[in-house]
Amino acid sequence: YRRQGRMGNLLNKLLFDLYQQKFPFAYLIPVAEGIYEPYGFRMGNIRKKKMWHNMESHQEQTGAARPTLKAVKLQERNFGDYITPLLEYIQNYLEKNWDMYLNRDILYYQSLMRLLSCEGGSIFVLLEQEKIKGYGYTEQSANTALIECIVNEAYEAFFLQAICEIHNQESIEVRGNWLEVRIVDLMSMFKLLT
Repeated sequence: YRRQGRMGNLLNKLLFDLYQQKFPFAYLIPVAEGIYEPYGFRMGNIRKKKMWHNMESHQEQTGAARPTLKAVKLQERNFGDYITPLLEYIQNYLEKNWDMYLNRDILYYQSLMRLLSCEGGSIFVLLEQEKIKGYGYTEQSANTALIECIVNEAYEAFFLQAICEIHNQESIEVRGNWLEVRIVDLMSMFKLLT
């Protein structure tokens, strides 16, 4: 059903509904840059692709000792234990480091977890003494790739290594996060500015 305008009609209806409800802006995370530009979206943020290899060489170069960190896969049985701290971590991290304000909630992560489980992917949190220090989710293809990675740079290498170990891989690709943003209601957006 591609190239028949179905997604375009759906997107235009969604944008109209958001405008009627006075939402200030909308964002999408497309699979490639520029997909939604015909609908008024523009690039907001790009995370560069990179491959992660050899943790030992990183530790030798930086002199970093492995802290007491562990990566935990979110599943139905432990979802309730981690969702509230995860929501707080992501909101605080994005506000502080990226000046980005998202309205992710429990339903967002429940839906994401169901979607990823159908596609062989998973949501992970990085813990240090049961406190969240990072988050990401993987997508399964020939090799597992990390799609979203929200973690402090000091912990990133350890998080990537833990994901590699869980998936029995030598390296992992951190895919680019394309973020396209569109102002939906200009006056509502101006009201957010202080």
